Amino acid sequence: MSTLLDIAPRFETVSLGQTSLEVYGLGASSIATILFRFPELKDLFDKGLDGLDGETIARIGEEAVGAIIAAGCRMLGNPKAEAVARSLPVGDQVAILKAVYDITFPKGVADFLTSLGLTAPEAANDEAVPALS
Repeated sequence: MSTLLDIAPRFETVSLGQTSLEVYGLGASSIATILFRFPELKDLFDKGLDGLDGETIARIGEEAVGAIIAAGCRMLGNPKAEAVARSLPVGDQVAILKAVYDITFPKGVADFLTSLGLTAPEAANDEAVPALS
């Protein structure tokens, strides 16, 4: 049996042109930090995502996008990393954000919220907040 110390953090390799980037899921502390900095992101949990695209990125704001991408690259709060993340082409931003989401919420946000007791199990479904595909 493995111990906590034996488990390597999950990551996904995201191809960006001729290079690739290791992207990690976010832990509770990172999520709390981001929600504290950008309370408007709570709406994404409340209203759900119709898919992550350029319109969604515009809705949540480039500052938040930079912070989420930096957090997924283990650089949360690093101003230079957040600035680079904000300057990436939207297609690259979407690819990185999708990887962060998929690793952070492997069963979708609805399952996560239900496990915390924040929604009733019968009300939680991935139609309201689908996993990104």
